[in-house]
Amino acid sequence: MIKLIGLTKRPFSITTIAIIMTLTLIISLIPLLIVALYSHSAADDFAFGLATSQAWQNNGSLGAVFAAAHQNVQEYYYNWQGTYSGIFLMSLQPGLFGEDYYPVGSIFLLLLFLTGNLFLFKVILMDYFKAGKWHYLTIVSVILLLSLQFMYEPVEGFYWFNGGMLYTGFYSLALFLFGFILCLCHTQKPYVKFGLTIISIILCAIIAGGNYPTALTTSVILFILTAYKAYRKDKNALILGFLTLISLAGLLISITAPGNAIRQASVGSSSGAFRAILLSFAYGGYSAANSINVPVLIGFVFLTPFLYPIAKKSSFQFRYPILVFLLSFCVYSAQATPPLYALGLSLPERLINIIYYSFYLLATGNLLYFLGWIARKLEYPQNASWKETMASISSAIENHKLSAFLVICFLFICASIGRCEAGKGPDGNVEVTNLPTSVEAVMSLVAGEAQTFSAEVRQRLELYHDSSTEHIVVPEHTVKPYLLYYGDITDDPNDWRNQAVARYYGKKTIRVSE
Repeated sequence: MIKLIGLTKRPFSITTIAIIMTLTLIISLIPLLIVALYSHSAADDFAFGLATSQAWQNNGSLGAVFAAAHQNVQEYYYNWQGTYSGIFLMSLQPGLFGEDYYPVGSIFLLLLFLTGNLFLFKVILMDYFKAGKWHYLTIVSVILLLSLQFMYEPVEGFYWFNGGMLYTGFYSLALFLFGFILCLCHTQKPYVKFGLTIISIILCAIIAGGNYPTALTTSVILFILTAYKAYRKDKNALILGFLTLISLAGLLISITAPGNAIRQASVGSSSGAFRAILLSFAYGGYSAANSINVPVLIGFVFLTPFLYPIAKKSSFQFRYPILVFLLSFCVYSAQATPPLYALGLSLPERLINIIYYSFYLLATGNLLYFLGWIARKLEYPQNASWKETMASISSAIENHKLSAFLVICFLFICASIGRCEAGKGPDGNVEVTNLPTSVEAVMSLVAGEAQTFSAEVRQRLELYHDSSTEHIVVPEHTVKPYLLYYGDITDDPNDWRNQAVARYYGKKTIRVSE
């Protein structure tokens, strides 16, 4: 087996590193998937899932469920928000088929995010830059590890379906969209190009009706790609231009929904368009700086010797690193513009999640481009001394790969531990925060928090399904796992969350015991 993967001649090669990083990623996913089994419906899951749940209970038909989801879109579009495809998908929260199915949503979101990144990075690195599979696996594994382990708010990213689907889910769909678009521009086969165009049209229309940050940035990126292809007199500019129009049309349909004005009056005050744009650039700078913690910085240092040879071997000229940086910063900052316009300085955590995701993606692209620019500069005769220095550094890394790898791993672990904070929790016991997400999941499972939380939800379900009373009082949760707990009903039966749960289970009132 060792001989098959080429480790006998080169005991510590890129193959070995790629296998180690891939296995590390897979192992880190195990607790995230296990803890997902204890996730449960909360808040808007009950509101958006009411009609579809009733349709399933009354008809037992997927057709009836989809019809109810469509009806939800119409009602919310005119009375609350215009995100038409987001409403449709949020109405299909898996708990509507029974609470036991709710974890399917969390697992689906995790897999969608993983495969979206794997696909896009494969297209960029292997199809466009001709990187080897081991370089690709190493790079994408590191980016996925950073994205998952240093999430801003994991519960709103994956374990609460309503928020996770609208943000992480649509962000992941955008990754697929741009992967397909890049394939479309790369292929020379007419039937493949046609199929990819149809898929891209559908995804553009869907993404345009999702969260506004992703819808807006998708349109912006499509416009930039169209302009670039038109400048290069590439025939694909026509297809990209059409996709841009589809994206903009869908976004226009979403933002002009009558329900948006009703929601705006209820939950926030507008900052004004110009002020929102200025604030978005300020927030972009703040968010980027906040994303570069020490473990992330070490991660990108680790990626540098893997990205450099890819850029160096590429035929791309990498002439405009500053322009690429400025464009990517504008795209990055644009994600904050819609919520800053609608809500002032209040950004939901599920949105901050996707801003963090995009930072790792855009930072990798900028690093690759900058390294390519350096590689091209070193080709000039006047930079021969710098070229020799780079060659010496590369040779040193090559000759001491194992030592360098172990040092990087040690520094990364120390930096990750250094981010953790210990303090007194609500119960008076020691509470450790800022843990990597997988470590948090392991601790929650080992301590039994996740299991206890799930058991308490199931105890409530027995009361909710009790047909002998219409006024339900449930005990408060004794544990609130960081990865699983997204708010709760209150002791006020008139609270909107209480009312949503009461309608969902056909009760007059539901509240938590005082």
